[in-house]
Amino acid sequence: MRDASQHEEFSVAAYLRDVLQLEEGDTEDAVAKDLAIEAAELGVQIAQPQKEPLPVRDSGLTAETEHVRTSSTGSRASVSTGLTVPASFEEVASSRRFSQRSLSFSEYDKYLAHTETSCSFEPVTLKPAPSIFSVSGHRSYAGIKAGIKNRFKLHRRRIPPKTLSGEEELERRRAEEEERAKLQAEEDAAKEAELARTEAALTAALKRSEDSAELTSLRQMQIGERERFIDFDKKAKWTMWTRHGQAKLDILDKYSELQSKMMDRHAKTSSHLEDRQVEAEMDLRASLKQSERSVQIRLRHMEAYCHGRGRDVAFQGSRDVTERDLRELEQQYNLRNNLQRMQEAKINVLREQQAKQMDQLLTRQNEEMEKLGMKRDEDLVALEEEFELEEEKSHALSAARKERLRLRWSTQHEIGRQKLIRATGLEFARLKDVDFDSPVQCTDGLDTVQE
Repeated sequence: MRDASQHEEFSVAAYLRDVLQLEEGDTEDAVAKDLAIEAAELGVQIAQPQKEPLPVRDSGLTAETEHVRTSSTGSRASVSTGLTVPASFEEVASSRRFSQRSLSFSEYDKYLAHTETSCSFEPVTLKPAPSIFSVSGHRSYAGIKAGIKNRFKLHRRRIPPKTLSGEEELERRRAEEEERAKLQAEEDAAKEAELARTEAALTAALKRSEDSAELTSLRQMQIGERERFIDFDKKAKWTMWTRHGQAKLDILDKYSELQSKMMDRHAKTSSHLEDRQVEAEMDLRASLKQSERSVQIRLRHMEAYCHGRGRDVAFQGSRDVTERDLRELEQQYNLRNNLQRMQEAKINVLREQQAKQMDQLLTRQNEEMEKLGMKRDEDLVALEEEFELEEEKSHALSAARKERLRLRWSTQHEIGRQKLIRATGLEFARLKDVDFDSPVQCTDGLDTVQE
């Protein structure tokens, strides 16, 4: 079986040339190394693939897939060294709607924890200018909440621990309710202000990223690389399936020709045996005819001897015919009378032997034909197993290449974002990574190959 890596669709050189568009002599590992060096200089963490092995049963393609065999889409989000923006502002809008009702302190603490998790801010150390996301210049919500709680506690401590009349108790409760409503209003206003600042910061950072010529150009380059990969992958699968179909047709043609030749050989062998059997019957009939003539001649001589017929009449007068002579004559008559039946019996015996020989020959020929069919089926099964293994290798190779592209695209985007942050001192939101989820039309218009 030919090594799968030698087929055209598994060519590394073609992938580097047609998809990555690298110069001759450059390798994907060299590109990854240069990217890692640049990322380290900017303090960008390189995304690592998830440690889940791909289902590859054979190591024929280990040279290219070994170092990425643990690739997975689950790790693409691991590059996040700055502001991370949700795919849309639905969560922020939902939070806005959620903030319209009264929240308890514990509920808003949960909200803040979620906001701090989904929106992380990395300080810019290029210059000491304050970040637009810094809350040090504003009254933090935590401080506001603490102040509100303290005021409420002080208010309760001002009430003297004495027994009040019914009217005084109602007045005290109304005062507490008014104070509580006031504190709740201040708390809601603080939450609204905090959320508004967060929304404004996110919106500004996202707009800067979307309007950035550098990030836009990088994204277009990555989309072009994705489209070239999809075209290349479809062509590779089409080539592989076409080769598989042709290999199957070649085996069928091969055994069809062998079967035709075997049938011709069997026909010639059967015809030759039939000719020999006909010749054997003719020889038997000739031999029986000769035996019949001999019997007839002997019978005539015996009749002449016993009945006195012949040319030498004087000699016949002195002949003495015995009982033995008469018995022999009678036997000769019986032999003549049964001669036809004996001849037919011998011919029938010969024909039975010949029929048995023909049956044995046909049985051997049928067994030979069945063995040829079984060999064809075995070759087809072996070919299907080879095809299945190649398809698994093709899937593993495609998945590994996709994962390397995803990780490289993610790292390139983060590097570009960090460069803009350092150059401007402003925050730039992280955009959604280019992925293979969006449908892309194959530029060559290749349809799926079906057997």
